[in-house]
Amino acid sequence: VAILMLLVGILVPVVSGMRARAKIQLAKTRIKAIGLAIDEFNLKNGHYPESTSVKPTSLYDALNEDFMEFSREELRPNGGSYEVLDPWGIPYVYTEFHSKFNKKLNKQQHEALMASLKPHNPMSYDMYSTGPDGIETNGARDPQHNGEDDDGDGKVDEEDELVDDITNY
Repeated sequence: VAILMLLVGILVPVVSGMRARAKIQLAKTRIKAIGLAIDEFNLKNGHYPESTSVKPTSLYDALNEDFMEFSREELRPNGGSYEVLDPWGIPYVYTEFHSKFNKKLNKQQHEALMASLKPHNPMSYDMYSTGPDGIETNGARDPQHNGEDDDGDGKVDEEDELVDDITNY
């Protein structure tokens, strides 16, 4: 019995860590796949799918059927359409920038717009998952870091705090 308890004590954290790494890898893979579909949309239509904070279903509406199929596990109904979910059940964040540039902006207005948007890919789009904790850190240290080996390097260190958000940049 003691040996069995010891094995369980060893295996539970190992399996839990494997699941966490698998979800992170799945999110990275899905972001790449969705990114390819977004790029294909751009090639066919001459622009990226528009993004709005009012309509979180823009990815599904733009890509479904013609560019990408989504499984039921990746979708959550929202107002007659669907949000595309990451492995933790949280919608991916997609922000397209090209449509936000008005040719009539002067240099100061353009710089102010860029400062407010803070894009990583200013000529296209940013897309990311907020990661396991669902907290958007935008590249900063995660205040809710879970103390686990999130980057899969075999040790818990300060680098784990930096890999929580999973991005296309």
